[in-house]
Amino acid sequence: MRERRTPEQLSVTELERLLYEKKRAERHRRLQRLKAAGRLVEVAGRPPANASPPPLHQPAIKAGGVMRHYTLITEEETAVPPPPPATTPSWRQHLNRFL
Repeated sequence: MRERRTPEQLSVTELERLLYEKKRAERHRRLQRLKAAGRLVEVAGRPPANASPPPLHQPAIKAGGVMRHYTLITEEETAVPPPPPATTPSWRQHLNRFL
């Protein structure tokens, strides 16, 4: 008998596989219950449900909320030059000279 592991000890792919198996077993139980009740219609020529999970598409990670305003600089990228210093308005320069 296999030793049960906590979800924190499982990898993402193992968690995805377990979730797929759980959903598949529940779908199979539901279809069997509908078939026993006479509410399931089988279509000739239709292939059976997948026995193994389909490959998952890995979406591109996009920052949302507040994090969309920040960018991550990797080592491969060149360092971004610092922004130019803020200029003082001309009226303030004249006021400083006057004082």
